[in-house]
Amino acid sequence: MEKKDREKMNMGLALVMTLALMISMMLTAVPISALADSTGTGITLGTGKIAAGNKIWFGSYNNLPVLWRVLGNGTGNTAGSGMLLISNDTLATTQFKPDTNSGNQWQGSSAQTWCTNFYNNWPSGIEKNAILATSVSELNNRSEDGTSYYYKGGYSNYILYGAASLENEYFFFLSAQEAETLFSGNDDRKASGASWWLRSPYARNLLNAGAVAGDGGVNHSNVNSPLDARPAFNLNLSSVLFTSEISSESSKSYKLTMKDNNLGISVTTGKSASRKGDVVTIPYTISGSNKQNGTKAYVMVTDKVYTASDASALQYTALIAGSESGTGTFTLDSSITGTWGTDYHVYLLAVNEGGEKKTDYASTPVELSKPTHVHSFKYAAMGATITASCETPECDTTTGLTMTISAPTNLIYNGQPKAATLNTDYNTTAFPNTYTISYEGTGSTTYN
Repeated sequence: MEKKDREKMNMGLALVMTLALMISMMLTAVPISALADSTGTGITLGTGKIAAGNKIWFGSYNNLPVLWRVLGNGTGNTAGSGMLLISNDTLATTQFKPDTNSGNQWQGSSAQTWCTNFYNNWPSGIEKNAILATSVSELNNRSEDGTSYYYKGGYSNYILYGAASLENEYFFFLSAQEAETLFSGNDDRKASGASWWLRSPYARNLLNAGAVAGDGGVNHSNVNSPLDARPAFNLNLSSVLFTSEISSESSKSYKLTMKDNNLGISVTTGKSASRKGDVVTIPYTISGSNKQNGTKAYVMVTDKVYTASDASALQYTALIAGSESGTGTFTLDSSITGTWGTDYHVYLLAVNEGGEKKTDYASTPVELSKPTHVHSFKYAAMGATITASCETPECDTTTGLTMTISAPTNLIYNGQPKAATLNTDYNTTAFPNTYTISYEGTGSTTYN
């Protein structure tokens, strides 16, 4: 028998593994680099995570962002729809009333005018529209039976404060009762170490109005005294899409993302989103009169429809710009599993970012339909069989995912060719190429 024939006959046992390895190398997909999630899941839908004592950045004064402290639910007519906030620090100095002969009532006072001007000077826009007009009705008779006035302390040693109603007011000072009950104590009431005005008149002296002393105690002061202003207001909760924690702060604080009805985003007409593995590509168009050069496209993933009261955000990230203008990609977090649109919901938003301590503005979230499936096959060889599996979830290619190479049934040379074979029922989506079986003999001689 010639040497060449012996090479063909002796290749039998090595043939299967060699060919399997060669085919595996031919089919290995080019790896897709992971795309960074720019902000992770650091948002809370609405204001559900915000509690009394937390702090929120909102607006500015003298070109500096203002930090507000949450006191609790809305007051007066805003109960149920608002959240009561007070500036964390005092902002300015004002007299309650310069003229000591004009009484100590809140209505018509310089203190009330300061609050009115504070609102009037607030730039028009979404933030200003989220400041609720507040009305609070308090009794105002002059009896001292304890039913119509707020008493601080016991009957043997009390300070008596008169009523201080609010009439559709956007910013205001706290009443003596609010100041006494919405803080845990004197230390909790302190602000910048200064004394600050309340809106309640001191009932026993028309020259005095309620105030918080520098030590945090609720007291009173002469109406023409220059004390600090510490405004409060009720925030419209329905205007807040979500809140974000500011991690760089030494103490926990939050910023808001508010809904902008003059900003929009949609999947570009005539195109659709696609998904390959966990990478989703979205062609998008930003619209609206508040569209800016820096407007970004974001994706938000929630466990339920985002308007549900118990919905939670699973992921929030800016799209990474694609090679084509108006196209972006993001990587769905590996912890998010199940069926798109059922077990989780994906939304597209246009966002104008304000900065770390300033409000962001976002379009109404638009839910993305399940994207076009793009196969992302990986291959594993074991023995004479190569198995394909699609890394893109919810793949509908489920059969013909194996390719097996079989050696000739009889390797004894009889002068006729003895060819290895491939199974013919493999799926051409998973194995799309035309394959040629090569035979390698000793001395690296190759035969087809």
